[in-house]
Amino acid sequence: MTEEKTYKEWLEAVKIDHNALSEVPERLWTNELCLEAVKKNYSALAYISSERYLTKEVCIEVYKQSPSSIRYVHKDLRHIYDKYIQGIA
Repeated sequence: MTEEKTYKEWLEAVKIDHNALSEVPERLWTNELCLEAVKKNYSALAYISSERYLTKEVCIEVYKQSPSSIRYVHKDLRHIYDKYIQGIA
């Protein structure tokens, strides 16, 4: 039987490598996890395809790292990203 990683282990993993976000079981996803992944590297935004995790904090962090980061935003979520960064762009 394979041991599953705990939430804390996944959180530490995304702090080391943002690509780990792609391997985290969806039931363990949180806003905190997504924010930590994009803090490590804004391109982790490409893994976020749910409006639930595309928070204002995530969008601002991504924009601070790369103003052209919209290319990593899931096409169905671009209007949300635009709304959040409108005041800082």
